[in-house]
Amino acid sequence: MSRIDMNDEMLERAFALVRDDVPDTAQTTAAAQRVDAVLRDKAGARNAAPVRDYGALVPDFLAGRLPEAQRLLFEEELRSSAPLRRSVAAARAQQQRHSVQHASPQRRGLIRRRGSIWRTPWMWAATGAVLAIVTSVLLLPKLTIDQARLAQLTTTDGVLYHVAEASLRPLAAGAWIDGGQQLRTAGDATAVLTLQDGSEIEVGQRSQLSLSRQRSGSRIHVDRGRIIVQAAPQRTGSLHVVTDELQVAVQGTIFGVSHGTQGSRVAVVEGEVEVRAGRTHTRLQAGSQFASRNAVDVSLESTVAWSRHASKYIAVLREYAQLKERGNGLLAATPRHSTRLLDLSPPGTVAYLAMPNVPAAIANAVETLRRLRARLGADTPAQPIATLETALPWLREMGGHLGTETVLTLGRAGSERVALLLAEVRQGATVPLRDALRDRLATLTHDHLATLTHDGLPIVLVNAPAEAQPNQLSIWLREGLLAASNSPTVLAELETHLAGTTNPFTSSELHARLAAVYATGAAYLGGVDLHTGEFHIANADIESAVAQWQTAADRSSLTAVLHLAEGTNDAPFHLDRPAPIGALD
Repeated sequence: MSRIDMNDEMLERAFALVRDDVPDTAQTTAAAQRVDAVLRDKAGARNAAPVRDYGALVPDFLAGRLPEAQRLLFEEELRSSAPLRRSVAAARAQQQRHSVQHASPQRRGLIRRRGSIWRTPWMWAATGAVLAIVTSVLLLPKLTIDQARLAQLTTTDGVLYHVAEASLRPLAAGAWIDGGQQLRTAGDATAVLTLQDGSEIEVGQRSQLSLSRQRSGSRIHVDRGRIIVQAAPQRTGSLHVVTDELQVAVQGTIFGVSHGTQGSRVAVVEGEVEVRAGRTHTRLQAGSQFASRNAVDVSLESTVAWSRHASKYIAVLREYAQLKERGNGLLAATPRHSTRLLDLSPPGTVAYLAMPNVPAAIANAVETLRRLRARLGADTPAQPIATLETALPWLREMGGHLGTETVLTLGRAGSERVALLLAEVRQGATVPLRDALRDRLATLTHDHLATLTHDGLPIVLVNAPAEAQPNQLSIWLREGLLAASNSPTVLAELETHLAGTTNPFTSSELHARLAAVYATGAAYLGGVDLHTGEFHIANADIESAVAQWQTAADRSSLTAVLHLAEGTNDAPFHLDRPAPIGALD
């Protein structure tokens, strides 16, 4: 007997017990006498006598003026007396007519419209249309459609059974599976099913499942056991795998689902899936897993070890783990203590950003991102990523010539907005770096320039700041230093500071606060002057902000410090209450 039949039989027995549990006449009479005695006690001597004329009490009943005991007796009589019910209905209608007659003209019109609106044919038609729309939106996606030949049994190792009417019917390779059929593998059997869209379902030992086709896509219901799905790209809708505890939606990926007495588990080999468990929605990427309830914690490799493609899946998982480890270490940086580039920042600097060797970091990040996107099954990369990929060899070469730090400053020189890029150059690498830059600039097209500089400024390699011109990005190389700026004035000031002239920026508050970070070791460092310049905040007592991001292979930390104006006592009101930062996910 199937589980559904057993549940139906239990319900029928319960209904029969309820129907048979009817009190006899003696019990009913005794209960009525007890209720009558209680009501008479509550009513008191004046109300103890039986009610002779219930019709006379109708006005007081509608007005709510009956004593508690009489109200109970009246309501009991109202349930059993049809004439009394008609009297109450007539009296209530008379009250409504009286209220309409004595209402204002505007109020009478509103009451009539409210009473007649549902008698108009167009209102019924509109109501029917709304109900039709709601039905189509809520119900149609859940209604199954043609369930014939939903999947085909491709191969079996052992026997795959069709469970029908408490009997087991073995299926041969090539057999078609209809929606709703219960399928079961024996303790030593596995099977492979192929859906019509090309998706492949590998069924493990002692597993039971069923398939269905719905308007939202094909659905696989796992009653118990485990499966691995290679989902083909879905043209419309999604492929769903369902257990009693969760639902997985995919549009093309490789993942495994298991379900047993201790819960359900989802493990992703390639791509990305969406898991819904109750009110929890989780997006899992390759190399991740999700477990419900008390599902035993197991490794990803063990979840696919039973598959006929186990070696392939395990290799993919290991490669992805290596990529993740490499990606986590991309931003790791050795703390820097030298303030050389900080001391060379222009006098009008209002924003400062320092980071490790940028070209090498970009090249490593782009390469890792490309491999991760390929592993996740992503589409063709966006144009900026594709452009960077073509420049990977050049970026790696640049990174080999540069030193440990790159700095970008923003500020003003008079009325001009200026930017300055500073980078250390390895000892003896100045000439090779100049040659590499010259060769690269000779081959850059206008499109590349527009992509790399955003505004299409021409990039020019100059031998001295005096050669720099407005409206171009001038790159100047000297021993141990690379400088690039859109301002000839900034490059000229830099040349004087390198010659020993005092730089006013070194005596600024922003410089002092950034130098304090270098004293303890800087990794990724940023600072902004919020009191003067481009980033001035009106009516605020915050002078500057300094933030540092330090990262290692296993952890990272972000520290931000706001510096308040001297004498400020009520500055904390500028800060909001702490709250979760969901974007970190």
